[in-house]
Amino acid sequence: MAVITALLAALVLAAAPLKTTGPGKALVGAWYQGDTQYLDLLDNGQGRLGMLEMTWKVIEPGNLHLVFKEDGAEKDLTYKLKKGVLTMEVMNREVVLTRGTAKVKPKAASAAELAKDTKKPPEKKPAK
Repeated sequence: MAVITALLAALVLAAAPLKTTGPGKALVGAWYQGDTQYLDLLDNGQGRLGMLEMTWKVIEPGNLHLVFKEDGAEKDLTYKLKKGVLTMEVMNREVVLTRGTAKVKPKAASAAELAKDTKKPPEKKPAK
């Protein structure tokens, strides 16, 4: 009976989603540059940088480690977090982000959404 209980406990723990703990917990949320969402860090270690889906973790305070799903590329970004403002160095540039009010789950844009964004209004033909 003890073996069955241990197996059930292991299955329940394995099925539970991972939660971000430690210094990374403060980074969970949507981060904006002006009105544009720049970074989204979910509590389960998933996220999005611009349009790129990724996984993330904080190895030590001030170091954000990203692994991009598309090609497996890894990137370490240094950051500072103070009063809802996240400052990071990205490609030798300082990027300043403010915390958003709503968490947005990453999702890939569908072909229809992409096509809708690129459609131009029909041209008006001059009257004869």
